[in-house]
Amino acid sequence: MTTGLSVHDELVGITTIQQVLELGEEALSQKTRLVLPRAQEVVAESARCLSRAGVTVRHLLTQQRALHIVLPDRACAQAFPSLYTGTVHEIYGESGSGKTQMCLQLALLVQLDPELGGLAKEAVYISTEHPFALARAQQMAAAVAEVVATIAGDDDAHARAAVTLASGSDRIHLMSINDPAVLLHVVQYQLPSFAARGRLGLIVIDSMAGCFRGPPVSDDVLGGAPPAHGPDGGSAVPALDYAQRGHDMNTVVTRLRALADDHGLVVVLTNQVTARPGAGGTARGSGGDGGHLEPALGLAFSTLIGTRIHLSKAPSAGDLDAQHDAAASDSGWRRQLAITFSSVHPTMSVPFRITAEGVVPASS
Repeated sequence: MTTGLSVHDELVGITTIQQVLELGEEALSQKTRLVLPRAQEVVAESARCLSRAGVTVRHLLTQQRALHIVLPDRACAQAFPSLYTGTVHEIYGESGSGKTQMCLQLALLVQLDPELGGLAKEAVYISTEHPFALARAQQMAAAVAEVVATIAGDDDAHARAAVTLASGSDRIHLMSINDPAVLLHVVQYQLPSFAARGRLGLIVIDSMAGCFRGPPVSDDVLGGAPPAHGPDGGSAVPALDYAQRGHDMNTVVTRLRALADDHGLVVVLTNQVTARPGAGGTARGSGGDGGHLEPALGLAFSTLIGTRIHLSKAPSAGDLDAQHDAAASDSGWRRQLAITFSSVHPTMSVPFRITAEGVVPASS
């Protein structure tokens, strides 16, 4: 059995997983031209490949679990897709479309028992752009707890879950990271250690674009110094190493996929959108046809995820039926959740609203 790893001629003479594992990380790095971090990746991937040998489809199906986006008692809740363990999900959309709302809701629902659509696990929530929305999370927790208490009835376990949510759960672990190198370190070392304890069920990064989109600001610019110019008149400030940033992003998502697979986790990554100019040379948003807004981070990123969810919003049309308008809009918006592509779901689209409880079906 070969490793199947694409490391070109750096592993000349090493052709099997057994050889890689027998050498170990340091010996592999010394024997080849691989730097130690890359050698660690090769050894880890080799171990995963070996551990999956002989796994049956039935075993995989019985191990996969679903995390519901909305509480299962909600009307039309079955129309909403579930997020599956072992899969990396992307949620993208323009500002205010509901990405963070959905992530906060998932971080709460993952704590509930499977009968209530959760995993009875904890969540790690990594913010890269804005501080964690604590006030909104508390509001949402109180609203969800009220619904859970209604569902619970005489079920003591469900009743305790409602009390835990309402009292401010300590099962959501927060991090604030806006540097790709720090995020890479956390994903490579801290998250695996936490996942190994068996309590983790959900990892949220809100958002990936916050770390990997856009150039960094140099110290000279921060200090107010004018940019230097090279002999050809261009800027002498070193350009952003897009190749390195792309490699780091690939490594982060690949590691997250491995964590999801090895520990039965749900991984959710939010993403921004980028506007593609229309025929007239101007960018049009989702208030028009919506077709000119694309997920950021490019094609390479899209190949690393298992499910892509698009959240969109549009102003409520004046000629809509009043009853439909009341059900499908919140604060003058009509919102839509669409599965763009998925390895486990067909393409679909469902309307939703945002309430104190979070994301709910438009008809509820």
